[in-house]
Amino acid sequence: MRVTESFTLPVADVVMATNQTVLAAVKSRGKKRDEDEFVVRTAPSQLPTSLPEDPALKRGRKHLVGYIGVMGNADGVNYLVKAAQHIIQTRKREDVQSLLMGRGPEHAELTQQRDGLGLQAFVDMPGRVSNEFLFTALKTMDLGVACDPINDYNEHCTMNNTLE
Repeated sequence: MRVTESFTLPVADVVMATNQTVLAAVKSRGKKRDEDEFVVRTAPSQLPTSLPEDPALKRGRKHLVGYIGVMGNADGVNYLVKAAQHIIQTRKREDVQSLLMGRGPEHAELTQQRDGLGLQAFVDMPGRVSNEFLFTALKTMDLGVACDPINDYNEHCTMNNTLE
């Protein structure tokens, strides 16, 4: 990969990076001018801010914790399920509802983990949701979480769910 990079960076007119960590690597190896290197993000161009909150998503509880994103082995959603277990079963807090939105290769396993811990009433996992549902949930959530673990892979990624 580095060999390919060493050939492509010198001939590139512009270099786009996905986050500051990747940009720093480009700057150290690419010898490009600052004005030819920049970070590009993805995000919705317009947010439907007129959508109302939906208290039903809280299932009668005071707080709604939300996650949006892929459910794969690099995303750490299993830590979020364990955190919900700790809050509900160890801390005896029954005023917190979790809404984990998204799909991925670990979705079925995470659903089994949730069910095995007896958290079905406290952790909703609807899978991939519509934009309308997503933005309604964003307006309703009290806390949005990013649970991807700190490691070499995630250090070089910017998860879209964090941006949302």
